[in-house]
Formats: sequence, C-alpha cells, structure tokens
Amino acid sequence: MIYKYKTKEEALKAVKQCGLDLEFVNAKDFSLEDYKEIVFAAMENDLESICYASENLKKDKIFMLELAGKLYIDTTYFEEDEVLKKWLDDEDFILTGIKNENLSFNCVSDRLYHDKKFILKLLANDCNMEYYANLFPKEIWKDFTFAYIWAKKTDEYDALYDICLDNNFNPINYFGVKYIYDINILRKLCVFLRKIYGDPEFVIEEELLLTSKFNALQLVKEKADNIGFFDLKLQKDYVIVMEALKRDGRALKFASEELRDNYGIVMEAVKQNGFALNFASEELQKDSLIVLEAVKNGFPFEKVPEELRNNYEIVMEAVKKHCLALAYASEELRNNYEIVIEAVKRDGRALRFASEELRNNYEIVMEAVKQDGRALEYASEELQKNYDFVKFSGQHKIEGKIYYLNNMGIDKNSTYDDILKVLEITDENI
Repeated sequence: MIYKYKTKEEALKAVKQCGLDLEFVNAKDFSLEDYKEIVFAAMENDLESICYASENLKKDKIFMLELAGKLYIDTTYFEEDEVLKKWLDDEDFILTGIKNENLSFNCVSDRLYHDKKFILKLLANDCNMEYYANLFPKEIWKDFTFAYIWAKKTDEYDALYDICLDNNFNPINYFGVKYIYDINILRKLCVFLRKIYGDPEFVIEEELLLTSKFNALQLVKEKADNIGFFDLKLQKDYVIVMEALKRDGRALKFASEELRDNYGIVMEAVKQNGFALNFASEELQKDSLIVLEAVKNGFPFEKVPEELRNNYEIVMEAVKKHCLALAYASEELRNNYEIVIEAVKRDGRALRFASEELRNNYEIVMEAVKQDGRALEYASEELQKNYDFVKFSGQHKIEGKIYYLNNMGIDKNSTYDDILKVLEITDENI
C-alpha cells in the first residue's frame, strides 16, 4: 500500500474531497488525536470510509462511542467488517447511537434484539423508543412490566391497543392492576379498555377502587378526620392512613386494627401528636421508643405504663416537658440526681417529689430554691435551717421564706428591718 498523505493538512484536504481516500492515510504517521480528526472528516464526506480506518481505531471504545454520538452510522458497512460488526452487540455503543438518533434499533445484534433488560435500558435513557414499537419482538410485549413502562414513558396507549389486538391478549389480565399505582395512568388504560370492548360505559372494579383511593387522599389532605367517613377498605390502606397521620396523629383512631399495630404507622402518629398513643395497639403502647416519642410530643407521663416509668430516657423527657411528671416516676428514678435536678431547675416545687435522700442534697435544694424560694419547704429539716439558703434568698426571696421566718417570730406584718434584725443580717451582707 502506498500512503500518499504524510501531513495532517494534506490528509484532511484529501478526505474532505473524497472520504474513501482515507485508505491512503497511514495511522502511524499521525498522533491519535490527529488521526481521529482525519477519520471524522472522511466519514462526514463518505460513511463507507470507516472501513478504511486502522484496526486499532476500530477497536477503540472511546472513539467508537464518540462516533456513535456525533455521526449517523450506516450499519451496512459494519456488517461487512468483522471488527466493526462486533459493535452492533455492544450495549453502550448501541445506546449512545440510538439516543443521539445516529442508529436505528433494527440494526442491533440478534442477542440485544431479544434482550428485554437492554430494551428497558433504552427506555430509561429516553431513546425515543415510541418509534420502534413495531420493531420489538412480539414475545417482549407479553411481559406486562415492559409494556406498562413503555406506555407510561411514551404515552402511546393507542399503540398498546393495537398490540393487544395483534397478540389476542385479554386486556383485563394484561393490565394486572397490581402494577398500577398512578390514578392518571389507570384512567388512560380504562379508556383503552373501553375502546377494545366498544363500550363507553365499561368500568372495572379496580378503576372504582383506585378512583376512591385517589379521592380519599385528596380528602385526608384537606382534613385528617375525613378518614373516619371512609369505607373500611380505605381505612386499611397504608398510604391513605399515613397521609392522614401526617396532618393529625389522632386520626389513628380511625385506622384498621391491623394498622394500629403497625410500628411505622404508630410512630408517625405519635410524632405528629403524642396523644395518638391512646389509639395504638396494646403491644405498641408498651414499646419504649414509641412511648418516648409520644412523651416528646405531649403525651401525659401519668398515663405511661407502670413498667416504663423506670425508663431513664422516658422519665428525663417527661420532666423536661412537665417537671411535675417526677411525681409519677419510679422510686428509683426519683432518687436519680440528673433527673431530679432537671425537674427542679424547671420548677423548684418539684422537689417535693424527690426522694428523701435528694431532698437533703445541698446542690439540688439550692437549684430548687433558686427557681422558687417556696421550694425550701420541701427540703429536709436540716437544710431548711441552713443559713446559706436564707441568706441566698435575700430581699427578693423573703416572701418565699415566710413559713421559716414565722418560726422565728416574724409574720407578714413585720418590716424588712425587723427580719434583718432577727436574722442578724446587715444590708452589707445581702
């Protein structure tokens, strides 16, 4: 072989005038990028010139994918070349070509032609598959999943009508409702079924049921309590009940017995409203995580099952929400330093529910008195007489200590100076 063109400029000029002159270009004389440019220029002039590209370039996947994305490909020349022919069985090459409208589905290998997964991949990649429906192998249409995805993706319901007739399918069995979750799709399919039966009044039970579900969802979005007026079938529907609970957890009372025993449903309900716990199954009312979530969202601690009143996390959350919940905690946790101090920081009078040991704890009593001077009444007798608490109270806490001062001859009619005198405190000490 005599190679005429030794420079890039010469080669480009030649192939642009006659693409088949690529035959006289030696790939070894050029860099890979320059040679690719020359091949593309040749193919833009004559598609057949791909046959004269170097063997190495025809095996280069990066180049071939770039080719499939840029130029229309006449696969006639691929069929005549053993190296190029293999690309008709390469999924990436075919997908790139079809997606860019440079290849037709009818050029693929026999293997890919019958590969349902590959055809679904083409659908998923928006490869304009509505144009190829008549080219698909007939057996692929017998798979409802494929047919349904294809119809939904392409909106070609009339084509499905023809396919059903051509293949003598029973439309009801063909459109198994278990695959249909979109009410708009179902309605289109029902139009299709009416066309097949020639009956404009034709309805199927599934259409009525899903239409009811669709309307039910709209109603619970407006007001959760609407679920109480629904048919029992709809009150058993997970999606509808969950939608209602997102708006008001108390709608759980209308759910079926089965769903009131569903962990996910009940958890969603108590997250929205702690009082929903009242409507959960007996078993879930004793679940520590669900009860904890309910308490976080307002469920009264006094209604928590006895066995959970010794649960540290639940009791701590309860006293954070309402410090007097300490009254209902177990004896053990009423003697827990962290829980009790959390309660008295929020309301000093919660001290009265603490254990005898902690009512004699200097730090806890001090926190309680800081929050409410009257809390000293619930401290141990020893701490009630402790000078630090009275001194700490100062003038702004005097009223809170009247019960203590009464024991020292002071009453509500006493003046401030009288109190200081009895306590032997000067203004400088306060």
